[in-house]
Amino acid sequence: MVWATERADRSQVVYLDDGTAEQMRQRTKSSLACIVPECDIPLTTHARKTKRDGFAHLGRVDDALHCAESLMHQQAKAVIVSWLRARYPHVRIDPEVLLVNGERRPDVYAENPATGNKLAFEVQYSALTIAEWDRRHQWYAEHDIVDVWVFGHVGPQRRRPRTLDTDVVTNALQEHLLAKGELLWWVEPTAGIIATPYMTAFDETTGHTYNALPREHRRDLSFELSALAESWLTAKGFRTPALIRMDEAAEQLTARREHARRAYEADVARRQESERLALSKARVAQEAEARRTREQAEALEAARQAQEQSERRRAELDDRLWREALMRTITPADTLDGAWASSEVRHEIEFIFGSVPEWLFVDYSAVVPESALGISHPHWQAAAFLYALKRSTRRGPGRPRPTVPVETFIEGVASVGMRFERRLLDGLLLDWCGHLYERRQLGQLGRDGHTRVLTKLPVREPVAPAPVHASS
Repeated sequence: MVWATERADRSQVVYLDDGTAEQMRQRTKSSLACIVPECDIPLTTHARKTKRDGFAHLGRVDDALHCAESLMHQQAKAVIVSWLRARYPHVRIDPEVLLVNGERRPDVYAENPATGNKLAFEVQYSALTIAEWDRRHQWYAEHDIVDVWVFGHVGPQRRRPRTLDTDVVTNALQEHLLAKGELLWWVEPTAGIIATPYMTAFDETTGHTYNALPREHRRDLSFELSALAESWLTAKGFRTPALIRMDEAAEQLTARREHARRAYEADVARRQESERLALSKARVAQEAEARRTREQAEALEAARQAQEQSERRRAELDDRLWREALMRTITPADTLDGAWASSEVRHEIEFIFGSVPEWLFVDYSAVVPESALGISHPHWQAAAFLYALKRSTRRGPGRPRPTVPVETFIEGVASVGMRFERRLLDGLLLDWCGHLYERRQLGQLGRDGHTRVLTKLPVREPVAPAPVHASS
């Protein structure tokens, strides 16, 4: 405890400077009283070796009245009273005065007779609800009194910081004050220190980091400490050196922003002039380009029409050749049936699968007669599939099958050695590949025209035996 009161007038506070315990002892015993108004136990002074000098009681005290929070609260009021009286002797200062017929008793009341400005200082160490603060704040506002709230440096109003570079985490009441546009202060009465909170902000316009007053929803704050004796009083509360520095930083920031704005506007003007000149030059080039584009478009349109006519003639020719091919007979139908029934292709298919699988075939007789095609539909489908199957499995069993191009199927048909109409076969092959894809015997045809044979072979990859020829 470093604050006491005059015994004759308990409203007069006395501060014990460190190192003065011996010279203040006699006066303390004879003239000073405890800072707690309800305490009448005499005081003395203690000169300490490891801590600063302080007052002490000459008897047992009431622990409830002298708990740490209560003592700090009384001393905080004392340091505010002492500061006000020393700096503003013309201002009326009353600790614990009753206002408006006893309706309210602030911790410290200050009134300037010259201006009529009235301030009520509330030192808050204990917890306080938002509803209670609103009620008190409203009362002061209704009576034209500015209420200045000062939070204690310990206890529920000074929550521990979450990071090493901050000093406090605001509680719900303090966040409520920030939302109301109020300033926050903390006090440390034994050293006469007032803490001004700030946050570190970054200005995207100028790229500068600066200290600023905390805003709503900013919970982690830092302190800038100042001696209360170096602070001033305004119509709204304290004016600390930290606030002055933050105001100066705000003014500098405003100047930087103005400089950046002017530089930006000048740059915009330069760019606009450059763009105007560039547009002027480009306009002539665009007009010339437009003429060239128009001429090219006309040339392209002429070429497109010529291409369309060429393609139309080619389509008409293909259609005529297709119809002519359908009308021709390359091989009689009975010859084709016999060729398929006795073919080695059918023999190998039956050897591999045990019989000719039904999923392999699509009957296209109604679309393309076999006599016009030159090979029966089952014959060319089996030959094409068998040839692709052999190409896919030549790496051996258990190895990944490579993809094969659609042309492989044509090669398979050609390997039979029969004369066939390629034009007609090309029209049927892709549809047949789609049929095998639906039956999950072929993979999907890729953009490169390749596919993969998916057919699972029974037991092992077969190797067809060499045909046996009867001896003549």
